[in-house]
Amino acid sequence: MRRQASISERYVLSALLSKATDVIRYVVVLAMAGIYVKQYASATMETGYFIVVLLGVSVFCLVARLGLVIVRGVKSPLYVNNKVGDDPVLSFAA
Repeated sequence: MRRQASISERYVLSALLSKATDVIRYVVVLAMAGIYVKQYASATMETGYFIVVLLGVSVFCLVARLGLVIVRGVKSPLYVNNKVGDDPVLSFAA
């Protein structure tokens, strides 16, 4: 019985939470790119470097998260050997 709870918890957390946290990363990168475009030319040297470093860190975090999602999907997919049209709930009952 614990196995089924684990699968449902994993599905709920993966389906709901990972998409919400990914959207935040995209918004942060877009905002940092906008700040870079608007403020970099008129900023002081230290502020310019700070903007570039923050943009680099946010892009790195986004790329790392995408890479981890892809690796996790390849290494341990939620549904293994399912055909199109198979019911995912019934495939775990077997």
